[in-house]
Amino acid sequence: MISLAFGINNDIELNGVTYPLDLDFSTVLRIFEMFQDDDLEEGYKFAGVLMGIAGLSEDEILDLNDQDKIDLYLKITERITNSFANEVEAEKEFDLKGNVIHEEIKKEDYNLTEDAPYIFASFYKDYKIDLIESRGNLHWDKFNALLVSLSDETKFKKVIEIRQMKETDDMTSEQKIALKKAKKAYALKSSQQAIEFEEMDIKQKREWFAKQQRKSGELIE
Repeated sequence: MISLAFGINNDIELNGVTYPLDLDFSTVLRIFEMFQDDDLEEGYKFAGVLMGIAGLSEDEILDLNDQDKIDLYLKITERITNSFANEVEAEKEFDLKGNVIHEEIKKEDYNLTEDAPYIFASFYKDYKIDLIESRGNLHWDKFNALLVSLSDETKFKKVIEIRQMKETDDMTSEQKIALKKAKKAYALKSSQQAIEFEEMDIKQKREWFAKQQRKSGELIE
């Protein structure tokens, strides 16, 4: 977390030992991408955090007892995810009548990996920051602060707006169709399946459920 008075703390302590962390935004993003890779074993991901963020060698990891390995892993993941949550999960702002006048983006509205092109273009538009050239020079906490402060005119914020937008009764049928197309075009992979499912008729939905059951070997003959 950023403090203008004290700067940013890049260390964590465990049992009297201080571990300096590599909290460059690109390092943390690689860890997040690793977490999303279902083909990687959990043990590999566990070691990836200790080696990638704490910079420990295989021998240094082996020197730790099992409990210290777990505690260090938890402290590191808490550090990078809490920083992310503190910046992203802001409170809604209301007017005197209780209407929402400002709502910050939420984590489920975007994905740092899938939305990388939009984020890159938006950082360059607002801050003239080339995120590719900034690898190794931009702290994770600073990246998050800049991300949530992007202007509404950026591509990233416009995509978020489309994902958050809901149909209203005063929309015309043409506007509703256009919104559905836009939401489908910009849907995250995690949301895409839900959108496609809603477009199915009853027969298609039953076939979809049957297919999922067959995949898991749970279909009852």
